[in-house]
Amino acid sequence: MDLSGFKKPRLSVSDYLVLGSLGLVDQGEMDWKVLAIEVNEAKEKQIKNLADFTRLYPGTVEEVREWFRNYKIPEGKGVNKFTADGAILSLEETLRVIHECSMQYRALKEGNELPGDKDHGFWLGNEGKSE
Repeated sequence: MDLSGFKKPRLSVSDYLVLGSLGLVDQGEMDWKVLAIEVNEAKEKQIKNLADFTRLYPGTVEEVREWFRNYKIPEGKGVNKFTADGAILSLEETLRVIHECSMQYRALKEGNELPGDKDHGFWLGNEGKSE
């Protein structure tokens, strides 16, 4: 999720500073939400991590979490659940999620077996407990 305040042209490509991630369980399927800010904005505002971002924009991460929790209710679908009781994963954990999801996507695209334990991968949504 782009937390940047700068407007960018539609379909533009930007570099981002990854801040963390939120594990969303959307209708029983894992949907990782990576929280990031455009790198030039981060430099300009001296944001180096999630703590810097939350200091400059208090309450924003909580608003994002609540939006993801409730955004499908108007469609008649239930409240979304989160892994790790809705905690934002650290940068290290987020990079591990990104790497594992990338490896699993490549394996699926190539028609190969999923790497690692198929019952507990990030791709399958079994990492951590949902609330």
